[in-house]
Amino acid sequence: GFNPQTKAKGNFTDRWWAQIYGSNLRETFPGDYEQPLPQAGLTEQQLAKYSTPLYGWLCHRSGSASMYWGDTSTAALNLACSGATAKTDIDAGKPGVDFATGTSSSASGSVAIKGQAGQLQDFATTVRARGDAIDQILLSIGGNDIQFDTIVTECVTKYIETNLTSCAGDPKSMLNQQYAKGQGLTEITNAVITSGDNIVAAMRAAGYPDNSYTIQLASYPIGVPAAAAVEQQFSNFPKRQDYCGMGLNNADLDLITGGFKDLMRQRSIEGATTLAKRYPEVGVKVLDASDALKSHELCSDAITY
Repeated sequence: GFNPQTKAKGNFTDRWWAQIYGSNLRETFPGDYEQPLPQAGLTEQQLAKYSTPLYGWLCHRSGSASMYWGDTSTAALNLACSGATAKTDIDAGKPGVDFATGTSSSASGSVAIKGQAGQLQDFATTVRARGDAIDQILLSIGGNDIQFDTIVTECVTKYIETNLTSCAGDPKSMLNQQYAKGQGLTEITNAVITSGDNIVAAMRAAGYPDNSYTIQLASYPIGVPAAAAVEQQFSNFPKRQDYCGMGLNNADLDLITGGFKDLMRQRSIEGATTLAKRYPEVGVKVLDASDALKSHELCSDAITY
């Protein structure tokens, strides 16, 4: 069946997750278990003909991901993998936007890995053989290529453990090294171009003309506010970390939400512009999501507490 909410919860990991977080893995990340997911207007029988193998380890494919929004008469498939870069990392079990294949060892055994472009080619071929078509591909790439999670981890560690110091004030911090005074983050542009090249190659191999679909590139939203927009009661340590989970110095907040965010957006647009020139018949568009979380950020003064 295609209803992850009704499946058995006997797996030990699922039971542990339910006890700690109030939900099991199938309910939290249904896309890691089966796809396409049930959608209003489409029967299980209609979706079943597009049932597809899943690849990757702990990809965290949410049932509320943006590719499921909108027209309920269409089916969506989520190939994205949390933690993945443009290039597949077989050892980590993270399929990138390429054609790599292999096997990764995980806590639950061997996991088959196949790059997202390879998965796209397989799925697009199946869809076309059944008389349907893929008309839009949503791409979000680059954040892991610049190791944004590691950047934030370093800044939080500085704030909590080293006398509330900042990354912004340390020329050797990863935040400053990647930002490079507004000249860095080129890995994002490269990731967008490489991923786009592989998407086009996959669609061509599946028999799709360039003018038959669009690639929608989403820039990255930032989930923290500028220092001036932090709720007053969370202005000092330790409340900022303990009560709303945002252990970042004011200087770091301003750099991350200011020049760093703007440069991430700029590098994404640069990659999309290159793709649009390289593949003029493919509708390459940019979905600017950089302010998508505005007024909903951690510790924001726009939220009622």
